[in-house]
Amino acid sequence: MDGTTQLLSISAFARRVGLAPSALRFYDNCRVLRPAWVDGATGYRFYSPAQETRAALLRGLREAGLPLAEVTVVLDGPEREGREVLERHLERMRDQTQTAKAAIALALRSLSNAGAMTEARIGGVELASAVRQVVPAAASDAEHPALGCVLIEIDDGEVRLVATDRYRLSMRVLRPAALDGGPCRLLVHAADLIEFGQWAARFHQITIQVGPDGTRG
Repeated sequence: MDGTTQLLSISAFARRVGLAPSALRFYDNCRVLRPAWVDGATGYRFYSPAQETRAALLRGLREAGLPLAEVTVVLDGPEREGREVLERHLERMRDQTQTAKAAIALALRSLSNAGAMTEARIGGVELASAVRQVVPAAASDAEHPALGCVLIEIDDGEVRLVATDRYRLSMRVLRPAALDGGPCRLLVHAADLIEFGQWAARFHQITIQVGPDGTRG
């Protein structure tokens, strides 16, 4: 081909546009970015400097997460359809960003509360009553010791006691008179909780404290 000296080898073109040679071969096979000329004898691909703008746009769209099928619409389809594709993708990215922000914020809150103490002040008689109602649902299966425990969960302004033997579930929700600290969960063996409930019944109010090393009342 005449004028091949004006063309760039695949390696040289790759360096200019920030794409790997393997990516250029892939985009050639997909007919998204075809070489300006292919040497029939060697199969070597050559690119024109005029293709740099298309290659840069292709790279940018792919880095932005646009699927290849939609990239082709932007590059080669009607302008109206290309704009619609980009606007839809932008909306998807906004939704994903909001979801990611919420997930990260939750993780940060969990990390910040990992070493903190959570305190809930509740009525002693009320707690003892909840323990008596929930504990019978706990299992006594030695192979599944967790089922012999009661879950104490403090979250959303509530203290929840939950027990299950996989066939039935019992839950009681208590509203604390005061609550300080972040969400937390703790498994307490049913027998220990019965003792705790009997002790709590002797007091008008008790304070449950849950920290990194366990709980105490």
